[in-house]
Amino acid sequence: MMNNWTILSRSALILTIFLLAATKSAVSNDGDIECNLHNSSCEACVKYDLRCYYCANDNQCYRWIGMNDECKHNSYWRTCKLSASIWITLLVILFSLVTILSVILIIWCCCIGPCCRRFQQRQLNRWDGARRSMMNMHQERQRLRQQQRDHFRAKHGLTNNDTTSSKYTRFS
Repeated sequence: MMNNWTILSRSALILTIFLLAATKSAVSNDGDIECNLHNSSCEACVKYDLRCYYCANDNQCYRWIGMNDECKHNSYWRTCKLSASIWITLLVILFSLVTILSVILIIWCCCIGPCCRRFQQRQLNRWDGARRSMMNMHQERQRLRQQQRDHFRAKHGLTNNDTTSSKYTRFS
């Protein structure tokens, strides 16, 4: 069975490889791209390359070096349905959530999880001890009751040793 560190390290490695591949495809500098040749429509611009965005104010396709101030709220990246500012906001929120969840997972796996498992084990040990104690008390009470019955039978001559000479007979 794999321990938490192995699972956590493999997950972190896969996430790192994915993020590096996404970053490489988004900002690689292999060759000059000419976004301004795709000014015909928003769809043509955003589908040409990930490094291009479409400015709806002047209907131009630009290379993503930095956002123009005039196109800040009316530009499109990757799709013409959502503006680039919404994309950036969604990516920041998504990255923040992934980071927070990763930190929580690391804290849980490293700190809280083992403490909870030790607590559960102590609790189970207590319950087993209480169960054994109750069973011992039950057996002791059964033994005392049997002694009292045997003493009563001996006192009144109702012993089971000699069944033929016993004064005690069951009704049928």
